Amino acid sequence: MIGWKLNKCIKGMRPLVVLPDWLIFYKNGGIYKTRHDLLNPILICFLPTNSLVRKLTKKFHIFNRILRSYPSHAIIFNDELYVAQRSEIWRCDINNGNLTLDFKIPDNRRALSFSIISNDQGSKELVFGEYFDNSKMEPVRIWGRKSDSSNWSKRAEFNEGEINHIHSLFCSNSKIYILTGDFEQASGIWVSDLKFSTLKPLLRGKQSYRYAWMEKLNSRIYMANDSQLETNQLYEFKEENDVNLKIRPIISLNGSSIYVGRSSKEIFFSTTVEPGEPTGNFIRDLLDTKLGPGILSSKASLMSIDEKGLTSEIYSAEKDYLPFRLAQLGTFIFPSGTMPPNTIYAYGIALKDFDGNCLVFHRQKT
Repeated sequence: MIGWKLNKCIKGMRPLVVLPDWLIFYKNGGIYKTRHDLLNPILICFLPTNSLVRKLTKKFHIFNRILRSYPSHAIIFNDELYVAQRSEIWRCDINNGNLTLDFKIPDNRRALSFSIISNDQGSKELVFGEYFDNSKMEPVRIWGRKSDSSNWSKRAEFNEGEINHIHSLFCSNSKIYILTGDFEQASGIWVSDLKFSTLKPLLRGKQSYRYAWMEKLNSRIYMANDSQLETNQLYEFKEENDVNLKIRPIISLNGSSIYVGRSSKEIFFSTTVEPGEPTGNFIRDLLDTKLGPGILSSKASLMSIDEKGLTSEIYSAEKDYLPFRLAQLGTFIFPSGTMPPNTIYAYGIALKDFDGNCLVFHRQKT
């Protein structure tokens, strides 16, 4: 019988991007690359940071979690590495280590994930939507950097009162789907053309319309709920035309789902252990350790979807004892890019025995 087995657990290593011959990762302020045997890592560069913060986070990992000081996402675009760290986007040449602050997101907002879209002429653009608390429902922007430009520009903007923030963007069939959160009418799927000339809601106003990712495998598009308030599910998504949507539930999940990765033949995603809706009391919310009503387990799961649409749980791990909002939600995060055959890289956050560690799974005979 063939199954997945946890093969390695490497302390302090945060996988960022998978390339055919390399894994790019972050550790103690540095960006490194290593072959997939994970031996002999090569330093590419160090991300600039405050000296006190660097000392604290290097000596005490808990400060990494509280300060959210490590990169939130990274991607290869135009043969260069782009890294989102807090409100800064850094561009790095992975061959010579040259590092440039490429963009500072205004108003100290952040990027949860990058996406690459292609127009009908084959030109590509790196895009992201602003991610921040935004309980006041201020305007939220989408930013883009075209492959033939060195500048970032505002590509679209949601009006005040529309959404809290943007989880991710997904391009398919000359459309861009924008996944927004978090509460009441802010939860939804919006659609735009490739020029961002319009923003139109497809679904909105329910927790069941709150998603953090979409991913395509063969001709099928999958997505999963990201709600701590209601039971979450994995879905198959089809838009036959502007008014005819088909969303087919596949399985119920034990928690919300925020992160996704993939290989050439599988999609990997995780569930998250998180608290309920904020009460408005800052200290109480910051120190909350009670599961939200939509979180059915204190364990985060690592799941897979194969080419036939079959799902399975590969692994699970218990949330640690630290408060959710203060010291982060319990989950697995994946690098961008395509995983090597029969290999999964994942990063544990706020999980017992795996917090701050790179987990390497191999498919093998059991």
